[in-house]
Amino acid sequence: MEKKNNILILSAGRRVGLVKLFQQEVKNYKNISIFTSDSSPFLSAACQISKNFLKVLPVKNKKYVSNLKNLCIKNNIKVIIPTIDTELTKLSSNIGIFRELDIKIIISDKIFIKNTIDKLKSLIFLKKIKLPVIKRYNNKNLTFPLVAKPRK
Repeated sequence: MEKKNNILILSAGRRVGLVKLFQQEVKNYKNISIFTSDSSPFLSAACQISKNFLKVLPVKNKKYVSNLKNLCIKNNIKVIIPTIDTELTKLSSNIGIFRELDIKIIISDKIFIKNTIDKLKSLIFLKKIKLPVIKRYNNKNLTFPLVAKPRK
């Protein structure tokens, strides 16, 4: 019997389109299934279109990494695809735990994440490598209309 090499999409939430794309791409492979996860899978549209969904602890929970690791082992997960910023920091700090189990996390390295998860650090980083950046405003020189986003 061929061993399964499954893919897990974390925090699937409303990412129905993403899940469908992955399902379409692996449909001809008998040894790969797409799994989705969410801390509330019954409220997740993407988990509801997935026949393989898992309930995972919220990323801020102290047991998140061990919970995720155990779910991966139990379900033959070999690739993890994070979808939210808070997962990036947590997973990049714990990537070795998964690497030891031959589980690949599709993620940038910890330093890159640290420099880009914060919008001000991203701006400084992009300027440093001489890439064009958008103009930064503070609350004393606003012009409207504008789009505002939190720094993190």
